[in-house]
Amino acid sequence: IHLLDTDLVPLVPTGSTLNGIVTSECAQHLLLEGRFSGRMVLKDTSRIVIAEGAEIEAEHFEAHTIVVRGTVNGHLHAQILELGATARVKGSMQYELAFASQPGARIRASLDGPSQFDE
Repeated sequence: IHLLDTDLVPLVPTGSTLNGIVTSECAQHLLLEGRFSGRMVLKDTSRIVIAEGAEIEAEHFEAHTIVVRGTVNGHLHAQILELGATARVKGSMQYELAFASQPGARIRASLDGPSQFDE
């Protein structure tokens, strides 16, 4: 599933800060542009986009697709994990289906791939 950024719901707009826990059992497509600290666990075909300039302290972020263009410190877990050229990630990342990183992304994190390999 590929959505345009215009299909995303801004959860944390530029200039705002949100601390806490966000969960959803149905698909959500969220845009984080400001500061967020806490946990976010979204089920189904959910997508989180961390915009350039966003600052995230991720105790645990989990969604089907996570796109990082901003700064993340913490743990990311996704089926599909994509790092844009402006991404800055410290901590740990886990993906189950696909991982992509554009030139320019900076990573100081462990990276774990699928728990089962096709052999």
